[in-house]
Amino acid sequence: MKKTMTIIVTLVVASLTLHAQNTLLNFEELLLGSGNDTLEKYWSGADQSGGFTSKGVYFENSYTASIWGDYWSGFTYSNSSDTITMGNNNFGVYAKDNQDNQFVIAYGDNRSLAFGGGNFNKLHSIAICNTSYTALSLKNGDAFAKKFGGESGNEADSLKLTIKKYYQGSVTDSTSFMLADFRFADNAKDYISKGWHNIDLSAFSAGVDSISFNYASSDVGDYGINTPLYIAIDNVAFSIVDEISNTLTDSKISIYPNPAKDYISIQEANIQSVDISNLNGAIVLSSTQQNIAIGALSSGIYMVRILAINGNISHQKLVIQ
Repeated sequence: MKKTMTIIVTLVVASLTLHAQNTLLNFEELLLGSGNDTLEKYWSGADQSGGFTSKGVYFENSYTASIWGDYWSGFTYSNSSDTITMGNNNFGVYAKDNQDNQFVIAYGDNRSLAFGGGNFNKLHSIAICNTSYTALSLKNGDAFAKKFGGESGNEADSLKLTIKKYYQGSVTDSTSFMLADFRFADNAKDYISKGWHNIDLSAFSAGVDSISFNYASSDVGDYGINTPLYIAIDNVAFSIVDEISNTLTDSKISIYPNPAKDYISIQEANIQSVDISNLNGAIVLSSTQQNIAIGALSSGIYMVRILAINGNISHQKLVIQ
């Protein structure tokens, strides 16, 4: 008689608790001008530092001094509310009153700011505003860019900003906002966006390495967009989500395979319920089966709550490829 030995392996599983630390980038801690001098109203990168960091988020800057004039690209910061002066020396926002609040200016198409520190982040919102340089160029035209609407006011011009979110090198979410729109049949409806606008990013999936600012303009020449591509940003709200494995419990319940792609199998015969949640805490899939099809879920990290008939509960991380 052949004897069969059954070995029960008890797995030690760490229950994962998600801790979200809310963070707001309002840039008020950044020094303006030289040292504590706030009279200059802006920081341009002339110190050749190459950029600045605010609460773990990095903003790169490139500053060049030349005989034809100094210029910068990337990011600067300011608290100017100058809405009158034409030209790229105006570091102001196109708003009635900035109340001396500091903000960041991004210059250039596809300009990106990087979230560092190795944290898993969730975006919530960002405030944007036309810079005075861009808005006044759209309104009046300049040596390089046309007056939006043309002299007649009937030309169909527009400037659109698209914010793209990247995770692990790929664009995973995006949203757009019209900075100027002169395409209406009724010219009285044409506008250049003025004032701060809060952009809701809560629908973006969790996980962000960087966000970029991209433009589409009706004013395009042989070398690309003629419109000055500047945008002011402030009040970037996000959560730093840490996965902490600090509560160890004995469990016979496990998930296979993990990482998974099309299905998972729960290694527990007496399942009462299985809930799969995203990192926002929302349940995206529920089941009472051992074998669960997950092909409809997007790639990313999820939390799985497994309730057995005997009352045992296991919380585990699931990676969907």
